Amino acid sequence: MREIADRYEARCRGAEIDVAESGSLSGLGRLDKAGRSAPDGGPAFLAVSDVAAPSVYRKLEGRRVGVVLLGLVVHERTGVDNLTTEQLRGIYDGRYTNWKQLGGNDLPVSIVGRDAASGTRRAFETTVLRGSEPGTVSSYDCTGKDRDATARVTRCEVNSTGSLLDTVGRVPGAIGYAEVYAAAKHPRVIGIRLNGREPDIEWSGQRNYPFWTVEYLYTYGQPEDGSLAAKFRAFMDSDTAKNILRKYRNVPCADQSAAPGSVCHP
Repeated sequence: MREIADRYEARCRGAEIDVAESGSLSGLGRLDKAGRSAPDGGPAFLAVSDVAAPSVYRKLEGRRVGVVLLGLVVHERTGVDNLTTEQLRGIYDGRYTNWKQLGGNDLPVSIVGRDAASGTRRAFETTVLRGSEPGTVSSYDCTGKDRDATARVTRCEVNSTGSLLDTVGRVPGAIGYAEVYAAAKHPRVIGIRLNGREPDIEWSGQRNYPFWTVEYLYTYGQPEDGSLAAKFRAFMDSDTAKNILRKYRNVPCADQSAAPGSVCHP
């Protein structure tokens, strides 16, 4: 989104767009608060979310802009490169506590999760675990059970993709989940196949891979015609924005909205 915003500013002199990171649900909450306090009900504020807005935010209106490919990541020393969904559920419910139980190296499993405000976590729970992420938070930094010594597995939570990848790269035996593009750029972190499949930017391949989510761009009500919010939202359908989405291994919804059965279709 920073890159798309920069390209818009370069094309439209005088436009200023600030981009701030947060969990998806935190961003939606900030947008709703800004909208309710705006004098005209139309703040110059947009929120990107990889989950649909909860029904409590009645005034938020979202457009589907892309499909985000997500993946499981592990520390490079785990010795595994593929896991099944059943094995993952066993890791997260504490049945597997050492990677040697899964054909990997003799290292204890450390789970690095996202906090409750994360849309990525919700996508993981919905598409992979098929239920809420189980287990208690037993660690403050994922290096040991310093928060709950009785827990079966070491588990911590972080509040951003960057923090998750930093932690997985720092802790041998760690596992987590993140956007595929971000994970590929991080040292000591490797992406693993899920049920033998890798994330695929091509629509036909991606549909056979379970871990992905739709990215939404939300406004508070309909932005005023001619406003920067309205113009930037329209810019998301441009070739420039679509090419940037593809660069980061996203599938632009502008290419898929008319396809029969497309998840991008409202």
